[in-house]
Amino acid sequence: MQIIKLTSAVASARPTVYVNVDHIISFSDQAGGCQLRVTGGNNVVAVKETAETVARLIEHAARSQTE
Repeated sequence: MQIIKLTSAVASARPTVYVNVDHIISFSDQAGGCQLRVTGGNNVVAVKETAETVARLIEHAARSQTE
């Protein structure tokens, strides 16, 4: 299980959001950040990071798992 740390784009306090990369279905750029679709009940997460940053974090998490 690999977890990435992101920043919420919804709440004014910008709390940290932890996402298991195995649960990410898709992600895309949105105004002001990125939107992730994940498995589970509340399946849309808006974060401050761009889709490119999220992709790099997922790639880094995957590499860390194989090392």
